[in-house]
Amino acid sequence: MSNTVANPQFSTVRFIHEQDIGLKHFKAFTVAYTRNEERVFFAVTFCTNKDQFIKKIGREVSTEILNRNLDGLINTPSTETGGFATSSSKGSLIGFMDVDAMIRAFELDAMLANQTTNQLTMLDFKHAAISSVVGGFINFLCDNDLE
Repeated sequence: MSNTVANPQFSTVRFIHEQDIGLKHFKAFTVAYTRNEERVFFAVTFCTNKDQFIKKIGREVSTEILNRNLDGLINTPSTETGGFATSSSKGSLIGFMDVDAMIRAFELDAMLANQTTNQLTMLDFKHAAISSVVGGFINFLCDNDLE
């Protein structure tokens, strides 16, 4: 398995690992994500309480899920909240977040002039910022939907 994105439109895939998430059936997750100027696309795989959490396996599986679903995510229209997430199979999740959702997550429109935020692209956000927002989004979903 490769940790690269199959779609030639994207050059890199990055990862987020979270352990000890405290769910009844899952103890950890790995997020594979890639981005273009408008959106960050992600795939999440969960590690059950019965399995040993191995980051390498999490990277491979989440990248495979991302590659399998990326074309469909690219063509999915945004919702009013600027994102989309759906269960792709038991123990995994796919989705995207657009620039407006990132701006709202950091309340940037309150801190910056509107003309500045209108010029931001997803490429302006660093890995730490994307990890914080996407990881927080996954944790929110875990707390509310996955138990």
